[in-house]
Amino acid sequence: MATAPQEQAIKAPKRRTKHTREALPKVGFVYKEGVKMFQREQDSAAFKQALQQVSSNLHKIEVDEALAELFTKAKELKKQGSIQLAPTFEAAGKAIPWSSSLDEHIVVEAMSFLRGARELHIKFTTYRAFPQNHITEGKLAKAIDTFTDIYPAKEPDESFKRMDPKMIDGMMDKMRKGQKANWDEMPDDAGDSDVDMVGNKSTDKGTKDLAALLKAVSMK
Repeated sequence: MATAPQEQAIKAPKRRTKHTREALPKVGFVYKEGVKMFQREQDSAAFKQALQQVSSNLHKIEVDEALAELFTKAKELKKQGSIQLAPTFEAAGKAIPWSSSLDEHIVVEAMSFLRGARELHIKFTTYRAFPQNHITEGKLAKAIDTFTDIYPAKEPDESFKRMDPKMIDGMMDKMRKGQKANWDEMPDDAGDSDVDMVGNKSTDKGTKDLAALLKAVSMK
């Protein structure tokens, strides 16, 4: 017969409580470093508590589906030609049972954060390919796309196809950190070698012209 200390020793360890951020989908989203979903900790706690009505342990698929509901409803409520998103987000939050009791600004902050993370990923798809994303992206990503009517590029822009992948990754890393990607800083050896992207010897003028083109494309 096990003694009390032995019984304590064989008990399963307590499961660590997830933070809301850990339950958010990663595929198809780019979350900027250091950017919080909420400005106030109490708002984060309230949002987490609301989500736990749908999934007590914040299971990723269930959270993804719950958040997708907000954007699906927002699409239904969005007025034609309206550029003010906050009222639409507020109304969507009130219309969904699990979020209906939340203060309106909490829903607006959450939806704005998710929309921004999705749109940054979409921008990245014009820089380089993400071939598996269309298979593994969840309902939230697709619901945001339907709401914004902005979709991932099927393939990178031609200008970026010819560019050194390391430089593209470096610029994307800057953008993840909230820094501005300055394509004018492209080094002379930004191509695959000392031969430029059309197979000719690299020239200062060609490099500058390409940098200007890339800058224009990145601002789309």
